[in-house]
Amino acid sequence: MSERNVVTWTTMLVDYTKNGLMDAARVLFDAIPEKTLVCWTAMMSGYVQSGLPNEALEYFRMMKGTCVKPDAFAMTSVISALAQLGRPDLANWITTLADRQGVEQNERVLTSLVDMHAKCDNIEEACLLFEEIPQTDVFPYSALITGLASHGHGIRALEVFWQNAKGKGRTRLYNFCWCTKCMLPYGTC
Repeated sequence: MSERNVVTWTTMLVDYTKNGLMDAARVLFDAIPEKTLVCWTAMMSGYVQSGLPNEALEYFRMMKGTCVKPDAFAMTSVISALAQLGRPDLANWITTLADRQGVEQNERVLTSLVDMHAKCDNIEEACLLFEEIPQTDVFPYSALITGLASHGHGIRALEVFWQNAKGKGRTRLYNFCWCTKCMLPYGTC
C-alpha cells in the first residue's frame, strides 16, 4: 500500500472482514492509527458473519471505551451477535442501550431486534418491536415467524404468517416451512 490513510486502511479492513479473514483483519485493525466507526463496525460485522459473536461483543466493548458512538449499522451487528448467543439478559441490555444512545430505530435495527428477541424467546418483546416497524416486508415477518415457530408458538406463527399472506406483504416458502414444522408435533398437518 503506497499511501496509507483512513480510506485505504478501511477499504482493506472491510475487504478482509467480508472474506472472513478475521486474523488478518485483527492485525490490520490493530495497526490502524485512527479507528473510525466504520472500522469498528467492520470488525464486529466480520465476527458475526464468521459465527464468532463473543469476539464481536468484545470489539463492541472496546469501542464503547473510546469516543466512538455506535450508529444503526454498528448496533445491527451487535444485535446480530446477541441473537446468535440467544441470551435474554443481553437482549434486554442492548435494547435499553440502543434507546439510551439514541440509535436510529430504522427498519433494519427494529428487524434485528425482533430477530434477537424472538431467538432469545422474548416473544412478547419481539411482537411489540414488530408492531413498531412502519412498513414491514418479508424480513421482519421471517424473523418473527421463525422465532415463534422455533420456541413452540406454532399457532401464533401461523397467525403472523396468514396476516402477512392476506396483507400486502409477500410470504416466503421458508416461512411456510417453519409454520409447517412447528405444527407437526400438534398433529395439525
